[in-house]
Order: sequence, then C-alpha cells, then structure tokens
Amino acid sequence: MTKQKVELGGLYAIPGAGQFRLAKVIYASKYFRDVILIRLYKKAYAELGSMAQELPTEDADSALYYTGGDAIKKGSWRYVDLQPVSDKERALSKRIVGGGVWIEDNHIGPASDEEMSSLKQMSVYSYKLVEKAVSRLNV
Repeated sequence: MTKQKVELGGLYAIPGAGQFRLAKVIYASKYFRDVILIRLYKKAYAELGSMAQELPTEDADSALYYTGGDAIKKGSWRYVDLQPVSDKERALSKRIVGGGVWIEDNHIGPASDEEMSSLKQMSVYSYKLVEKAVSRLNV
C-alpha cells in the first residue's frame, strides 16, 4: 500500500466484507489534531473500477463519522477522486464539543439546552470501527 495524504474533498474507497464504499472527507481539522469528518456513502461496490463518479446528494444516502486520517495516510483506504466540499456539506460538521457548539474549527458559543439535545456530540471512531461500519451497512 502506498502512503497518501488526507485531502479535503478527497474520495476514498473503504474496504469491508469483500466490498468497497466511498467516503468523502468533508472536514479536516487543524484544531483537533488529526480529526477528519467523512461522509460514508451507503452504496456498495464489488470492485474499485466500478465506483460511480456521481455521488448521492441526499443525506439519507450517507452516514457521518469523525475519525483519524491514519487509514488514509497508511494507504488502507484507496484514493479515488477529488471533489469540492459544498457549503451544505461543511454545515454537516455542526456538533457539540465540550459543551460548546462548533462548525468545522469555529467555536460558535456555548450550547443551549435545545442544542444539547438535538446536536450530536463529536465522537471520534478509529478507522477499524469505520471499516466495521462499512461491513454492516445495508446494500
């Protein structure tokens, strides 16, 4: 496997259970060391060459995971393409960290009670757990 760098907007093929799923890096933190947010697409591919260039735009067709860039850097996740990150995708990084609301690396302020109950906490998964999720996603 060839070493790679993490690229914002990078599409990577993640292996799991004899198939691949695409993930797009939609946020790469400079504040939270080595944390990235990937948008993992639910469609499965049997081989790398069959991966679609058009990605689903509906949120229901993907899942979000905060993880580290280790699998990309080590070459376990294969680089496929580079696509721009939309403003809508950037907004998907809105979350709770330490009682505050964050979008990307920007601290918006303390979280209200409503935000504490409606926004997700930033939980960072190891790349191995992301690969397990790839294996469990329904086709």
